[in-house]
Amino acid sequence: MTSVLRSLAIAGGLVALATTGVAAAPKAKPASSQLTIDNQRGVMLLALTIVSKGGKSTPIVLTKELAGGESIKVAFPKGGCVYSMTGTFDDGSGLEINTIDLCKDRTVNLVD
Repeated sequence: MTSVLRSLAIAGGLVALATTGVAAAPKAKPASSQLTIDNQRGVMLLALTIVSKGGKSTPIVLTKELAGGESIKVAFPKGGCVYSMTGTFDDGSGLEINTIDLCKDRTVNLVD
Protein backbone atom coordinates (compact mmCIF):
# COMPACT_ATOMS: atom_id res chain seq x y z
CA MET A 1 0.00 0.00 0.00
CA THR A 2 2.90 2.29 0.73
CA SER A 3 4.28 1.82 -2.77
CA VAL A 4 0.85 2.74 -4.22
CA LEU A 5 0.76 5.94 -2.16
CA ARG A 6 4.34 6.74 -3.21
CA SER A 7 3.37 6.22 -6.88
CA LEU A 8 0.38 8.52 -6.47
CA ALA A 9 2.52 11.15 -4.77
CA ILE A 10 5.06 10.99 -7.61
CA ALA A 11 2.29 11.15 -10.20
CA GLY A 12 0.72 14.07 -8.34
CA GLY A 13 4.08 15.84 -8.30
CA LEU A 14 4.42 15.44 -12.05
CA VAL A 15 0.97 16.86 -12.63
CA ALA A 16 1.76 19.83 -10.39
CA LEU A 17 5.05 20.36 -12.21
CA ALA A 18 3.34 20.25 -15.59
CA THR A 19 0.68 22.68 -14.43
CA THR A 20 3.31 25.03 -13.00
CA GLY A 21 5.26 24.88 -16.27
CA VAL A 22 2.21 25.93 -18.26
CA ALA A 23 1.39 28.78 -15.91
CA ALA A 24 4.97 30.07 -15.97
CA ALA A 25 5.32 30.04 -19.75
CA PRO A 26 6.22 33.52 -21.10
CA LYS A 27 3.61 35.38 -23.06
CA ALA A 28 4.22 35.69 -26.78
CA LYS A 29 5.39 39.14 -27.82
CA PRO A 30 3.35 40.89 -30.49
CA ALA A 31 4.80 40.66 -33.99
CA SER A 32 4.42 44.38 -34.61
CA SER A 33 4.34 47.78 -32.94
CA GLN A 34 2.16 50.82 -33.53
CA LEU A 35 3.38 54.06 -35.08
CA THR A 36 1.24 57.20 -35.29
CA ILE A 37 1.59 59.44 -38.35
CA ASP A 38 0.19 62.90 -37.53
CA ASN A 39 -0.22 65.21 -40.53
CA GLN A 40 -0.10 68.72 -39.05
CA ARG A 41 0.38 70.32 -42.47
CA GLY A 42 -2.38 72.13 -44.31
CA VAL A 43 -2.07 69.79 -47.30
CA MET A 44 -2.95 66.17 -47.91
CA LEU A 45 -0.31 63.43 -47.62
CA LEU A 46 -0.75 61.32 -50.76
CA ALA A 47 1.73 58.51 -50.13
CA LEU A 48 4.24 57.42 -47.50
CA THR A 49 6.85 54.67 -47.60
CA ILE A 50 8.67 53.46 -44.47
CA VAL A 51 11.74 51.26 -45.01
CA SER A 52 13.95 49.49 -42.48
CA LYS A 53 17.53 50.77 -42.71
CA GLY A 54 18.77 47.21 -42.23
CA GLY A 55 16.54 45.95 -45.02
CA LYS A 56 15.25 43.20 -42.73
CA SER A 57 11.56 43.87 -43.26
CA THR A 58 9.13 44.55 -46.06
CA PRO A 59 8.60 48.28 -46.70
CA ILE A 60 5.44 49.76 -45.24
CA VAL A 61 3.51 51.66 -47.88
CA LEU A 62 0.70 53.96 -46.79
CA THR A 63 -1.57 54.39 -49.78
CA LYS A 64 -4.52 55.97 -47.97
CA GLU A 65 -4.46 59.75 -48.27
CA LEU A 66 -4.09 61.58 -44.98
CA ALA A 67 -5.66 65.04 -44.83
CA GLY A 68 -4.07 67.89 -42.91
CA GLY A 69 -4.99 67.72 -39.24
CA GLU A 70 -5.61 63.96 -39.32
CA SER A 71 -3.56 61.10 -37.96
CA ILE A 72 -3.37 57.37 -38.57
CA LYS A 73 -1.89 54.41 -36.71
CA VAL A 74 0.36 52.12 -38.72
CA ALA A 75 1.69 48.72 -37.65
CA PHE A 76 5.37 48.12 -38.26
CA PRO A 77 7.20 44.84 -37.69
CA LYS A 78 9.33 44.38 -34.58
CA GLY A 79 12.93 43.47 -34.98
CA GLY A 80 14.50 46.68 -36.13
CA CYS A 81 14.37 50.24 -34.87
CA VAL A 82 16.01 52.41 -37.51
CA TYR A 83 13.91 53.33 -40.53
CA SER A 84 13.76 55.91 -43.31
CA MET A 85 10.63 57.57 -44.71
CA THR A 86 9.70 59.19 -47.98
CA GLY A 87 6.39 60.74 -48.92
CA THR A 88 4.57 63.12 -51.22
CA PHE A 89 1.96 65.79 -50.56
CA ASP A 90 -0.76 67.10 -52.86
CA ASP A 91 0.99 70.47 -53.21
CA GLY A 92 3.92 68.74 -54.94
CA SER A 93 6.25 68.87 -51.94
CA GLY A 94 8.02 65.82 -50.63
CA LEU A 95 9.05 64.31 -47.34
CA GLU A 96 12.40 62.65 -46.71
CA ILE A 97 13.55 61.41 -43.33
CA ASN A 98 16.84 59.56 -43.67
CA THR A 99 17.00 58.10 -40.17
CA ILE A 100 14.33 57.73 -37.52
CA ASP A 101 14.36 55.40 -34.51
CA LEU A 102 10.82 54.04 -34.30
CA CYS A 103 11.61 52.25 -31.04
CA LYS A 104 12.04 55.68 -29.40
CA ASP A 105 9.77 57.85 -31.56
CA ARG A 106 6.33 56.25 -31.86
CA THR A 107 4.73 59.40 -33.28
CA VAL A 108 5.85 61.17 -36.46
CA ASN A 109 4.55 64.74 -36.70
CA LEU A 110 4.50 66.07 -40.26
CA VAL A 111 4.81 69.86 -40.10
CA ASP A 112 5.54 72.72 -42.52
